[in-house]
Amino acid sequence: MLKKLSLVSLLTASLLADITTVVPYAGLLNYSSESIRDNGYFSGLYASNASWTNKFEIGAEYTTFQYKNRAITPLVQRDFTIAYTRYFTEKYNLKGAYHLISSSDDATDGGNIYLLNFTTNPSKKLDISLEAAYSSYKDSFNVLQGRTSVGRVFGDYNSMLGSFHVQGAYKYIKPSTATINNLKSSYDSFHMEVINYNGDFTTTLSTWTGSEVYAVTNGGFSVDNLADEKKGAVALAVRYAFTPAMGLTLNGKLLNMREAGATVDSSSSVLGATFDYSY
Repeated sequence: MLKKLSLVSLLTASLLADITTVVPYAGLLNYSSESIRDNGYFSGLYASNASWTNKFEIGAEYTTFQYKNRAITPLVQRDFTIAYTRYFTEKYNLKGAYHLISSSDDATDGGNIYLLNFTTNPSKKLDISLEAAYSSYKDSFNVLQGRTSVGRVFGDYNSMLGSFHVQGAYKYIKPSTATINNLKSSYDSFHMEVINYNGDFTTTLSTWTGSEVYAVTNGGFSVDNLADEKKGAVALAVRYAFTPAMGLTLNGKLLNMREAGATVDSSSSVLGATFDYSY
């Protein structure tokens, strides 16, 4: 489904020794007047266990939203994800993830998504990532996705402005057929993300432009499995650390899209909250 919150500060905190993290989260979905959808909500639980050489992750999420036409049955979906990362050295790691969809949307119910990611850190301030994902749905419909990103750390964490991680990424998506839901032969998008680490606050601002369908994001934990064409988004997340092991994140997202079968563009907004605790 549409991933609703940013787990970036948690999914990137992967090199801490022998640490378990538990993250419950929830939020609201709202759609513009042009949309065929009305409103909805989501909730989920993410957990991970990381050491210097391995990281295990698991996630479960429940999503539902109504349609403005109440004659249409509300969509109900459950997503389950598992992932494993192997850290070969401080400079190289390889991640694999599997995502399963259980949905009232018959076309994508039982969908299987597989992801492989290779990340290298040539220096302490530079990271490069290559990622591939394969989504398999009913009627032999599948989607291939490739993504590459480059990130760099700037600034000094102990300074007044803190430190920044700036990342740019390019994503390419290729559906197996364009006859389903009048899809294009391919889609591509450009992404930019800036994370500021300043004292007890971690602030993440992200945006992207281009077009996407059936996109896989957040390391395989988010899958847009409906046939809407996404046309760009902007998101903001702010995390406050109560202690080194506990934090609260509030986040929001605005997304432009063309819903499957629609003749005009619409938009959606997301408001979410995440609580994380590590031990």
